[in-house]
Amino acid sequence: MNRSAKRLDVRVLIAVLAIAATTLVTVALVHRFQVRRNAGALVRMARSKQQEGNSTEAMGLFSRYLAYKPDDAEAQAEFARLMIEFAERPTATKDDRGYAYSVLETAVRKNPDDLLLRRRLAEWMIRFGRFGDASQELTVLRERIAAAPAVTVAPAVTVAPAGTVAPAGTDARAALDLDAIDTLRIRAFAGSGKFEEAAAAAAAIIGFDMESKAFIADAEPKTSASVREASV
Repeated sequence: MNRSAKRLDVRVLIAVLAIAATTLVTVALVHRFQVRRNAGALVRMARSKQQEGNSTEAMGLFSRYLAYKPDDAEAQAEFARLMIEFAERPTATKDDRGYAYSVLETAVRKNPDDLLLRRRLAEWMIRFGRFGDASQELTVLRERIAAAPAVTVAPAVTVAPAGTVAPAGTDARAALDLDAIDTLRIRAFAGSGKFEEAAAAAAAIIGFDMESKAFIADAEPKTSASVREASV
């Protein structure tokens, strides 16, 4: 084979490799575009089903969407709320509750400023016996609420005390009341065997002086559910 033929073969090889590389890039770009388009359709369908009240289909669609877009924090929070509502039903299984807890924990990590979600996570940590972790979450939650009492929360989010799902229209401020948070801290402390801390937190809610063993005379009277639970 002469030198010119060898030169031609090299050029052909280079051309073939260039075409192959271009094809691979094109296929990758087309695949990425299709994934994004399909994922966008999934999340729109999920929200549509949720508005229609079809929570089961909405959960399935959110799950499929998040497999494509795991970093979508807003969708992760929406999915977590649906899963928690589902897991609170009497027919939910142990596996349902375990999966809901996992989804909720992921949602809080991706939405650190969603205080309602953080409270729900603390409640579920108590339910699962993770009292130390619950205490940490509640401490963070309390600090943030105390620093910014006029917290902004999504209007669609509703949370009820004592680990129940709140009906539509529940005031989110009640769920983020400091006494309500401290009541959860009492449960977390007691679960960890920290009974002195639990007693101190309860005393602060009901206006009881631990040193004098008497109620504080000028303490502001309270009649909330948190006070009743702290008294018990």
